[in-house]
Amino acid sequence: MIDIYHFSNPFSPVCLKTEERLLHITPDLAAHAHLRFIPLVNADVVADYQAHRATLTQAPASLAHTIFHVVCDYKAAQIEGNKKARKFLVQIQQQVTNHKQAYSEALSVATAKQVGLDITDFLSNRHADETLSAVLADQQLAHKMLQNQEAAIAIDTFTDDAIQLVTDFSIANLVQIFGPLLGNHITPKALQAHLEAMA
Repeated sequence: MIDIYHFSNPFSPVCLKTEERLLHITPDLAAHAHLRFIPLVNADVVADYQAHRATLTQAPASLAHTIFHVVCDYKAAQIEGNKKARKFLVQIQQQVTNHKQAYSEALSVATAKQVGLDITDFLSNRHADETLSAVLADQQLAHKMLQNQEAAIAIDTFTDDAIQLVTDFSIANLVQIFGPLLGNHITPKALQAHLEAMA
């Protein structure tokens, strides 16, 4: 079993590319891998929402609030499963980062439909106390695992007490890190070729 956590800025093109690469790498690992995306949120924004029980609005007031909305939507999607949630997050990121589309509730709902989420449940879950609790739990995990609130990959192979923290998301470094963990069906060189073809 391997736990992989990607702590990310959800609107960073580098983080988006890293998530796409991790989605490609994890099925090729020898051991079962549990991949978790944990988008980082500004702590002040989380505290404000928690204190005032503010609702997610159609037009967030700032980039930090927009990121918070996206993270709440991602956690609401995660209630229906990690695979759908990861697909949801990556599609939102692609629309905002690559296609320069503004984040909105309409974009969120359209993306939820595309990935097969139950829309009624999704709309209810994005405002639920459990969703906010899940966001807070992720941020606490990030605070515990990261020295600074920056993008990183944490890998726990359960073979020793140390968790490997990676901040270099280059293809060469990802191949170096994950190469020894690959199954027999793919070589590090083949993995590198696949990742380079994605670029």
